[in-house]
Amino acid sequence: MSPSASEILRILRFRRMARWCAAVTATLGAVMVVVWVLSAPLMPGSMPWPMKANTAFALVVCGAALLLDTEGLRQRRIRRGMAGLVAVLSGLTLVEYATGVNLWVDTWLALDHASSDPGRMRPQTALAFVILAVSLFTLDCKKGVASCICDCALIAFALLLNAVTSGLFDQAEALVIAGNHTRVSPQTILGLTVLWVGLLLTRADAGLFRILGADGRGSQLIRYLLPPAICVPMLFACLQLWATVRGTPLSPLASSALAMTQQLLRIGAILGLGYLLNHSEVERRHEQARREEAERLVAMCAWTKRVRWHGEWVPIDRFLAERFGIEMTHGISEEALSAELDALELTAKSDNRQIA
Repeated sequence: MSPSASEILRILRFRRMARWCAAVTATLGAVMVVVWVLSAPLMPGSMPWPMKANTAFALVVCGAALLLDTEGLRQRRIRRGMAGLVAVLSGLTLVEYATGVNLWVDTWLALDHASSDPGRMRPQTALAFVILAVSLFTLDCKKGVASCICDCALIAFALLLNAVTSGLFDQAEALVIAGNHTRVSPQTILGLTVLWVGLLLTRADAGLFRILGADGRGSQLIRYLLPPAICVPMLFACLQLWATVRGTPLSPLASSALAMTQQLLRIGAILGLGYLLNHSEVERRHEQARREEAERLVAMCAWTKRVRWHGEWVPIDRFLAERFGIEMTHGISEEALSAELDALELTAKSDNRQIA
């Protein structure tokens, strides 16, 4: 089924937003790369939990890959090549964690001394980039197995990102720290979140996430509720993180108040969903009543006996079939049969006179 005009306009708007997300991600990564290269010795003390240089480089590559216009075969190949580069970098990092062997990929750009493995991105971050590389590699596939792989990769990335975010902001250290190493930085989580939103908007016309750009009531509800569901918890988490960075962590009472506020927001979202559903149902019923009222009056041509239906004049049997589902058959009434027999008798008498 081809998309409607409103869906096409919405998808184009989503793609423009996706390009903005890609630009923000690439800019964030580029700034961190420059800072690392120019002032690596100062980095550990300049900000809490700094982003690793390889992580910043991977963000730049992913953002640039998403910015590419992939209408041509060459651009698609470039995007897949960039996705392969990110997959190799993050995959080798996971191999280092699994085997304990130093493959010397951690110090390509800069060397820091903030952890026992200088320059090495966290395993959670490396796994996130592997999943991102898979989604970027299959992002242009609209159907088939590759499209399913892309959708599954985006879902898996969302689950991983949610776990890491919860670990950072809810003080679940095991989710953001591997062993005695430094934790996943908030800057990394921010960049990955923006990049995931860009990928999601790019997939609004294909696969499972086509529901984002559709015209249905459910799609409309998702577009209303998904942005606050992503942004509001992040806002509260940033407040909590800001207080921790300033050396004044929130008291148990303040943390409980934040948790209660988030719970109230969830309840409000559920109530808002119910209100929107009821409002949509009322609008649907009114529209159906107006349609039935309009269809109650039927125009028939006084000469051809055809009925006006959906802007054209159709035979009565077609109108009954399409409007009421009535299947027509044909017979002959007594009056018509008598008239036909009389006509045949007159015709036979006329033929006999001509023969005589």
